[in-house]
Amino acid sequence: MLLVCEFMPTGSLENHLFRRKYSLCETITAYLMQKRIHNMICRFMGTQLLFLNHV
Repeated sequence: MLLVCEFMPTGSLENHLFRRKYSLCETITAYLMQKRIHNMICRFMGTQLLFLNHV
């Protein structure tokens, strides 16, 4: 499983297609939330790999 998140300062393609406007603060907050989720997933997968390695 691979999770790819990318910060786009001018907004995503979805925002441009559907004319959604978000402030810079909302964009940065969303980016930080994605980064936290990514870190949590990576930590979880790391602990599971360590567990499987020791079994």
